[in-house]
Amino acid sequence: MRQKHLIQRKTWKFDSNATYLVAARLGGVGRSVLRWMTSRGAKQLIVPSRSGAASNAAIQVVSELSALGVNILTPKCDLSSASSVQLMLSDCAQTMGPIRGCINAAMVLQDSVFDNMTRAQWNTTIRSKVQTSWNLHTLLTEALDFFVLISSASGILGNIS
Repeated sequence: MRQKHLIQRKTWKFDSNATYLVAARLGGVGRSVLRWMTSRGAKQLIVPSRSGAASNAAIQVVSELSALGVNILTPKCDLSSASSVQLMLSDCAQTMGPIRGCINAAMVLQDSVFDNMTRAQWNTTIRSKVQTSWNLHTLLTEALDFFVLISSASGILGNIS
């Protein structure tokens, strides 16, 4: 008779006393990440973006998470500018604890066939991933539990434009 072996998987939990930075523009992926994190215990979130919580969907998720007891800040910040990131981190440190984890899902979509893409479109797209990642890497000086860089599947698989 065969014995069944149960696989025990640890469920990821976030420290409710820690602060987490999610660079996500409060777009669809960002909102999903925020909901997932809070469902697993995150209670202190910094969500910087160029426009802040401006869209109806962004305002709704901030309200939803705040109602669950989550302290969520949505500062306006150009993450591709080191000075802007440094200022934002300094401001947030006044009311939030040390940042223990970072997820960078920031992006700028420049939907264009590569042959037709302008240098400005290329630079804007690259700055949204490369420069933001570098700035967060160099300016988040606390010991982090994790630093996650999220990209699009189209970066690997490609798409029509």
